[in-house]
Amino acid sequence: MVKPGDVPGRTHLDYPFHRRWGDMGAGIAAMSWSAVNWVTLGNIAASWVISPVLGGVIAALFLAFIKFNILHKEDKISAAKRWIPILVAIMMSLFSMYLIIKGLKKVWRPELPVVFMTGAIIFATTYGLGRLAVKMGTFNVANRREGVNRLFIIPLICSAALLSFTHGANDVANAIGPLAAIVHAASAEGIAAKVTIPIWVMGIGALGISAGLILYGPKVIHIVGEQITTLNPVRAFCVALAAATTVIRRLGFGHARQLDPYCPWCRLWRRPVP
Repeated sequence: MVKPGDVPGRTHLDYPFHRRWGDMGAGIAAMSWSAVNWVTLGNIAASWVISPVLGGVIAALFLAFIKFNILHKEDKISAAKRWIPILVAIMMSLFSMYLIIKGLKKVWRPELPVVFMTGAIIFATTYGLGRLAVKMGTFNVANRREGVNRLFIIPLICSAALLSFTHGANDVANAIGPLAAIVHAASAEGIAAKVTIPIWVMGIGALGISAGLILYGPKVIHIVGEQITTLNPVRAFCVALAAATTVIRRLGFGHARQLDPYCPWCRLWRRPVP
């Protein structure tokens, strides 16, 4: 009952928020402080400090690499032809490994060597296609920062689509989880640790996130991309690449994490756009 009014209201007022803290506050209001598992909450809080800072450092390293190897070169276009396909291939291989580990885990659970081998194949394929695409995209492109930014637009669209896929899956799961638990409790007259989610409940989640994107998507994009920090295509690409790199690193150590906690710190770890 609290969230439907709280989240749209805070979005309308341009207040940054994170939905999970609203969930915890609503739970405390309904069931008192005893409803909170403080040990688990402490671990989550620690991960939301350490991992985002790590993501910010990685984003800064990628940005420094692009600046020194592309933007600060006298022949920026030649440098872009050399390095952009490699960066795009890294991005696609990392996102592919993430989606294999998280998105396909219900139907396929490969061992990590298989995941890394698949990532290597995707890296090689994307690199080959990326070289052709960048070569075609550099025709009539000025040897300036603006021209290099244009070359990052298509890779940025691809990375945003992949980020949206992971964000959307995570957000829908968080939204329909309580509803699925309520439906199960009402129909089975009991509470279970795991419940089967009906198709119609998943449909409600899909329609809800689509409606939210239409109604509040432009507002959130404006707040995050212009008011909190100003992003250009190069910096936004570094945000997506750093988030994927950090998550893959943690998955390799057995710590599954979604992408959204890393992105704000990756965005903020920057200097003002010149």
